[in-house]
Amino acid sequence: MRFDRIFDFVLQRGHPGPISYDCLILTSLHSAPVCFCQLKLVHLSVPHDIDRYRGLEELLLAMNHIKELPKTLFRLTKLRLLDLSDNDIFCVPSEIASLCNLVELNLNISDLPEQLKECKMLMVLDLSSNPITRLPESIAQCVSLTHLGLNDVSLTQLPVDIGQLINLRSLEARDNLIRALPTSITFLKNLQIIDLGQNELDQLPSEMGCLESLRELYVDSNDLEKLPDQITKCRHLEQFDASENRISMLPEDFGDLSMLTDVNLSDNELQIIPNSIGRLKKLAILKLEKNHIYHLTQSIGSCEHLTELFLTHNLLQELPSSIGNLRNLKNLNVDQNKLSSIPSTIGGCTSLTVLSLRENEITEIPMDIGKCERLTVLDLCNNRLSYLPFTINVLFKLQALWLSENQSQAMLKLQVERDCRTGVKVLSCYLLPQLSAHTQNDRSGQNRAFIGGPKVHFPDQDSTVDEDKLPIGQFERHDTPHPKPQKLKKNDYIMYSSIVILKNQPATLALSKKPTGTETPSTGVPHPAPRSALKFQSVPPTEYEPEHSVRLQETHTPETEQTKSVVFTSDILEAPSQCRLKRINTPYFKGARGVLLSTTERVGFVDKSITNGPYFASMESAWLHSPG
Repeated sequence: MRFDRIFDFVLQRGHPGPISYDCLILTSLHSAPVCFCQLKLVHLSVPHDIDRYRGLEELLLAMNHIKELPKTLFRLTKLRLLDLSDNDIFCVPSEIASLCNLVELNLNISDLPEQLKECKMLMVLDLSSNPITRLPESIAQCVSLTHLGLNDVSLTQLPVDIGQLINLRSLEARDNLIRALPTSITFLKNLQIIDLGQNELDQLPSEMGCLESLRELYVDSNDLEKLPDQITKCRHLEQFDASENRISMLPEDFGDLSMLTDVNLSDNELQIIPNSIGRLKKLAILKLEKNHIYHLTQSIGSCEHLTELFLTHNLLQELPSSIGNLRNLKNLNVDQNKLSSIPSTIGGCTSLTVLSLRENEITEIPMDIGKCERLTVLDLCNNRLSYLPFTINVLFKLQALWLSENQSQAMLKLQVERDCRTGVKVLSCYLLPQLSAHTQNDRSGQNRAFIGGPKVHFPDQDSTVDEDKLPIGQFERHDTPHPKPQKLKKNDYIMYSSIVILKNQPATLALSKKPTGTETPSTGVPHPAPRSALKFQSVPPTEYEPEHSVRLQETHTPETEQTKSVVFTSDILEAPSQCRLKRINTPYFKGARGVLLSTTERVGFVDKSITNGPYFASMESAWLHSPG
């Protein structure tokens, strides 16, 4: 069988076994890519009689384990595309010079033959991801080249005569070890794309302005400290990426690059942006993150087509009022700066959809934020806000309002309040005021704690504390998202407790310090139990022997030491000597703090802080009139 009309012949992956075929039957094959692929464990090689494909124009042999090429391959003089990438080929025979019509060549080899210069029609040469340490000087004689790919090939320098490639339009040499560019590169008048990112460049040629056709320039991740002034003469430059360098200043005439649409200067050492940036009328994306910018020029408002502005991690204390002129701005990110306020003109950014202002010192958001009708994300985490403007309610497209990093939901339930200073309606929630809004000079937290209640003092300390002069705590209750009363699970039982007056005792118990020798017997007035025992018991109280009462004491030699004991300040309720209390179910029952003292009659203790409530006031009356 003869395949006289075959135009495409592809050996696909996944064939169950080796393929045997006769190349002699494919004599009419032309203009058809033939792909030799790996078939399981069988590695295809180029047949020696492949020259029978007299009309073949494209041959794709990528991603096989081909180790050598037969010389007959280079008799296919009509071949225009040859893809030998991702193989095990170490060198190309010198016969490659016979492929005079070759236009595109993709290789994966470690050494290029000098005869490559004979391929006068070669337009695309991609040598990316090869262990090539240098390029032969003869490559500069491939004058028809329009694209040269040298990404990730461990190059330390470009050919000195690379400027002879006068038809070159795209030069890609990313991820190499290049430290300097040859001056002849400025002769490439037709060059439109230069990608030299992730190299070791410390400067660019001062004659960069001669590249008048340049449209895209990528020099990110290098060691550049400044840009040449002549770069502003590249009037057709549209995309410029110089991020991750050490650039401290931009040329004053940077605005002359009037065709710029995308500019990335992130992660540099810039402090100011020249005023000429306002002349970039077509600028759409401006990235200035991770710099030292402390002032943003007012002329930024003249970039009328700006859609994305990134100013994260700088030293800005304010935004220019002209920012309200950016009608097309959609994304504004000013995280991690030192902003204390936002200009009211922000309402002019009517196209704004994302506004991120986290980790600043903002104390107030202007009411004009309500004019940003398209706003969907508003990030205000880690600021000093006490409330939000009432106009937040009219942002009907808002889908995320972030006030805290620990916020569980994107949207919050806001409450209407009034500003105590101005009387204006504002919005608040359980996350406001923000924690940093109360930050004062004293960050120890002592003055912010709740101060009050019983205190423990040791009389043997040198200094005495006047409790009446202690500062009032700044304990402040904030609304919780879902406040619910605490209810007892079992409230259908009867609790009994005996309450007895401690006779012949003062109304206030204070910490006393007595000599060990004069200590009263345990059969006398009992010692109070620790505060953890001041709770009702769920079963009727049992009598305790005096020796089992809980004490906080230290026993030492009677002659020289004294005993420390802890007693809490409380009032003792006077009542008949013994009574029984029948517990009544209440919706908000809190266990009364009492001490079960071991005497012949049951002794009860009620804390004054609890008996002040209305419920215990009624209980007190019941106790006093109990028949016993």
